[in-house]
Amino acid sequence: MQAYQPYETPTGPQLEVLAQAETRLPAPLKQKAVAVVLAAVMALAAVFGLGGGKLHSKYNAAASEFMSTSESHGISMSMDLAERLNAAANIVTIAKAQGGSFAALESAEQAIDALEQALEQESPAACYDANVALGKAIDLLHQELLTAGVSDTKSLDSQWDEFQSRQFTLDNAGYNDAADGYNETASGFPAGLIAAVWGGTEVERFG
Repeated sequence: MQAYQPYETPTGPQLEVLAQAETRLPAPLKQKAVAVVLAAVMALAAVFGLGGGKLHSKYNAAASEFMSTSESHGISMSMDLAERLNAAANIVTIAKAQGGSFAALESAEQAIDALEQALEQESPAACYDANVALGKAIDLLHQELLTAGVSDTKSLDSQWDEFQSRQFTLDNAGYNDAADGYNETASGFPAGLIAAVWGGTEVERFG
C-alpha cells in the first residue's frame, strides 16, 4: 500500500516569492486574495476531513469483513478459513491414525502450513491461493482414506462436511463485493486523493 505525504506549506525562498507578489497587490485585491485562500483552505478541510473520514470508515468496513476476529462483528472470512484449517488438520490426524502411507498426506500438511502463514500475513489474495491448494490436497487425502477403508468413518465424515461447509460459506461471502465497491469509489476524483492521504488506496480481493 503506497504512502503519500500531505501538501506542505511553502517555506524559505518559496514563501518569500509569494510574500513579494502579495506586496505588489493593491489593498482591496490583497483582502480578496486572502479571502479566496481561506475559502479554498476551508473547502479542502471539509473534503479531506469529512470526506476522508467517511472513505476511511468504508475502507475499514470492507477490510474487517475479511480479518475481523470479533464475534460482535459476525463471522469473517478469516474465521471461516481458520475453521476450515482446523477441519483439514483433523482429517490429517485421522489419516495418521490409520498407520498407512498416504501419498497426499505430505502435501496436505504443507498446504495447511501455507494457509496458516497467509492468514498471519492478513493477505486475502495469498489466503485465496493457499486455500485453493488446501482444497485440492485434502480432497485427494479424503479419497485415499475412503479407498483404504478408514476405521473412524463417523469422524472423517464430520470433518469432511465441516471442511466443505466452510468453503461454501467462503464462496458466498460478500467480501469481494465490498472490496470492489470501495476500490471503485477510491479510484474516482477526489476520492482517489483522499484515499491516498488516508493510506487506503485499495482493498485486496479474495481471489
